[in-house]
Amino acid sequence: MVFETDLGALERPEIQMQMLALGTYPEGQSLLSHLDAGERRLLTERAAQAGLPLNQLVRLRPWMGAVMLTMAALQRMGFDPALGVDRHFFERARQEGKRLYFLETVEEQFRVFADLPSDLQHTLLAQTLGDLGDLSALVAEMTAAWRDGDGDALDRVVNRGLNRHPELRRRLLTERNGAWTALLDGPLAAESPLLVVVGAGHLVGPRSLPEMLRQEGFQVRQR
Repeated sequence: MVFETDLGALERPEIQMQMLALGTYPEGQSLLSHLDAGERRLLTERAAQAGLPLNQLVRLRPWMGAVMLTMAALQRMGFDPALGVDRHFFERARQEGKRLYFLETVEEQFRVFADLPSDLQHTLLAQTLGDLGDLSALVAEMTAAWRDGDGDALDRVVNRGLNRHPELRRRLLTERNGAWTALLDGPLAAESPLLVVVGAGHLVGPRSLPEMLRQEGFQVRQR
């Protein structure tokens, strides 16, 4: 079984503290000082809609603010992270004693976001603030596209923000898909058969993980 990263490690307090350290401004700095008046108003509105106290956001860097807001908004809608597809297969693999492999370390996954330049972090947060305004509709579209097996529609919804900002897409999807392809076609190839579980955004659109694997000679079929 292959996962993006070690979901078990994410449960450890020291890992959570590491993520918080990477996603928090130093003492005396505030997220609000990096936003214009309109963005501050929108941040306040979105935090209230998600049931997240604003004081829990003001010390966070933009990338972490975007993650926290999205998670809180989805949980407010009734989604439970513990019931995600990745978590389901991770727990099942552990119960069945499967060998586990990870495409990124936990720190590498954090760093994908934490090492974004400040302007791209700001873009990510601004896009998130906009998307959260019609989150219910986005989730409905995403669910329909997934059930229909419509990769183009899924890419338009799941990667809507990234498709508007090519540099963000390159850093968050394309570069990682390339690195993962090298692992699956290299060190992990001898471990086949493999079940690989990754986020939907990596499976659709140009330079997706399946497309890169196809270019390396794999036969790729959607089921």
